This record gives sequence, C-alpha cells and structure tokens, in this order.
Amino acid sequence: AIATGGAAFFESSGPVRVAERALRKARHEYMRALLRQDMAWHDTHRGGEATARLAESTVTMSSGMEKIATMVKACCTLVVGISVGFSTSWKLSLVIIGCAPFFAISLGVLITSITKG
Repeated sequence: AIATGGAAFFESSGPVRVAERALRKARHEYMRALLRQDMAWHDTHRGGEATARLAESTVTMSSGMEKIATMVKACCTLVVGISVGFSTSWKLSLVIIGCAPFFAISLGVLITSITKG
C-alpha cells in the first residue's frame, strides 16, 4: 500500500513538474527567438500568429510528456507484476507470459475495429 501510494505520488507530481519546467524553458527560448528577429519579419507575420503557435506547441508538448509518464508507469507495473507472479507461482507465470502475445494481438485487433467504427 505504501509503495502504491508512493508510485501514485511520483506519477502525478514528477512528470507534471518536469513538464512545467520544460514548457517554461520552451516559452522563454521562443520569446528570445522572436525578439531576435528582424523588424521585417514582424511586418510580414501577424501579431497573434506567434502566440497561437506557442500555445499550440505547448499543448502538444504537455500531451507528449503525459504520454511518456503513462508509458513509464505501465512498464513499471509490468515489471512489478511479472516479479510478483514469478515469486508467487512461477509455473502459472510462464503460462501467462506464453499467452501474452495472443492477448496483445487480440487487443490490437479489438482497438483497430473500435477506432474504425
């Protein structure tokens, strides 16, 4: 229970802090790049265009970082689950690992059929 609570805390707080720092740095660098442009560049581009592009890229980066955090959590869960399974019943764990590719293929087919609608 303590390990689960600790993992949940680090899953929610760790990637969020990293994402905030990375996004803050990206915004800062983008602003510096805008200020280094020639005046002619600012004449050819609209005022809100840079702001809209920055907002869009910030959302994309944040979404990507959330997906990375979810992937790390899933990998850790897999490793811990396999470890617990082997320590409890190694024979059953071998059978489940042997069937895992079939589970993955059927899940992929199911997801494909659902998304195609």
